[in-house]
Amino acid sequence: MNTANRQLYNPSDSQRWAALQEVLYEIDMLVNVPKLPFENYFVRNAFLESRLLHTRNLMDFFERKKRTTRRGKLPRSAVENDDVLASDYNFPLAGQDIGISKFDKERLNKALAHITYERITYRSQHNMVWPYDTTLRPVLLVCQKFLEHLRDGFLKDQEGEDKETVIRLLSEIDAGLQPKQSLQFHNVVAATTAGHI
Repeated sequence: MNTANRQLYNPSDSQRWAALQEVLYEIDMLVNVPKLPFENYFVRNAFLESRLLHTRNLMDFFERKKRTTRRGKLPRSAVENDDVLASDYNFPLAGQDIGISKFDKERLNKALAHITYERITYRSQHNMVWPYDTTLRPVLLVCQKFLEHLRDGFLKDQEGEDKETVIRLLSEIDAGLQPKQSLQFHNVVAATTAGHI
């Protein structure tokens, strides 16, 4: 698509403030869903899928260099979608790879977020494991850096709920970076294993 005819999307300051609530929600869910009780295997799978979906959303938020586009009304033109990006907050690590393996990125897309034929290949027990160190930990680390960036920059002179949420999440991420027992899918049932989400 011809980028010369690209209609750029430039969020206003009020949109960036409102979108920050959504980003903080994603981080909050990523950090705090595992603290909920797991009554049965359906609930475990739902919690795991929730955590992985927030991982995928945050991966896109941090790694994308530019907004996705759709076809414009004019031939060979493009209109940027309203994707919220880390670069909207002048985050210095925006647009960089956060360290999730290519294999796990593909799984997040093909086996979690979309119903695909390739999903079938991810159904072996080995592929149902989501390693903490290579899937969740990289996202938590970049979330920590982003929250520090907000605290020390974007929210430095602000008071109120956003700043309190950032400070709380920083504390919870510090605790969450400690090795913990976590989950894996096992066909329909989620089995507990050490060292995995």
